[in-house]
Amino acid sequence: MQKVFVEKGQVNFETNEIEIQGEAYNHIKNVLRFRVNDSLKIGIKDSQKTYLATLQKIDSDKLICHLEKVYEESTESPLQIDLYQGLPKGDKMESIIQKCTELGIHHIIPVEMKRCVVKLNRKDAEKKKLRWNKIAEAAAMQSQRDQIPEVENKINGKELETKIKNYDMVFVAYEGEKTQYLKPLIQQRQMQKIAIVVGPEGGLEETEVDCLKQARC
Repeated sequence: MQKVFVEKGQVNFETNEIEIQGEAYNHIKNVLRFRVNDSLKIGIKDSQKTYLATLQKIDSDKLICHLEKVYEESTESPLQIDLYQGLPKGDKMESIIQKCTELGIHHIIPVEMKRCVVKLNRKDAEKKKLRWNKIAEAAAMQSQRDQIPEVENKINGKELETKIKNYDMVFVAYEGEKTQYLKPLIQQRQMQKIAIVVGPEGGLEETEVDCLKQARC
C-alpha cells in the first residue's frame, strides 16, 4: 500500500480529516492515479505515527482523506544509527541518502573532511540540504518507514569530534585499521545510539582518525 507523509498541521484530529496539497497531491493524483475510496497510508512527520486513510474527495488543488485507524506496529528500529558522511563527488550523496534511508538510518550529517574534493559554500549547502531532505522523504515513503531521517547541516572535523562524544559506540570506516573487528565490539556491550563515520572517496587521513580516537577518550 502506498504511503505519503504530511505535516502535523495538515491534520484535523477532531474530524480525522487531512488536506493534501503540493507535491504529494500531484504524486497521488497524477502519478499513482488514486481514486475516491482508495486506501493509503499517511505518515505524520515528527510523530512516527502511521495511519490507514481513505481518499474521500479530489479537488483541483487538494485531496481530502479520512483517517481510519492508527498502525500500532512501528517499522523503526529502537537502535538509533546516525551516519556522518564525508562529502563525496558528483551526485553520490543522493544515492547514499536514498540507500541509508531504506536501511533505517536516523540522521545523516554531511562532513567536510581533509580529502573532500567538494567544497560547499553556505548558499550551495542550503540548496543541497533541501534537495537531500526531499530524497530522504521519497525513500522513506518507498520503504514504508514511520520516520523520515533528517539530513542535517554540514559540519567540519572539529564539530564531528564534539558530536561523537554523545554516542554509545562510534564506528569509523578506516582502511588502515588492522586489529579491530566489528563482531566482538558489537557483542561486548548494550547500545542504543551508534555513530558511523565514513570518509569521502579518498578516505580518512590518519590524523583525522587519531583526533576521533582522542575525542572518545
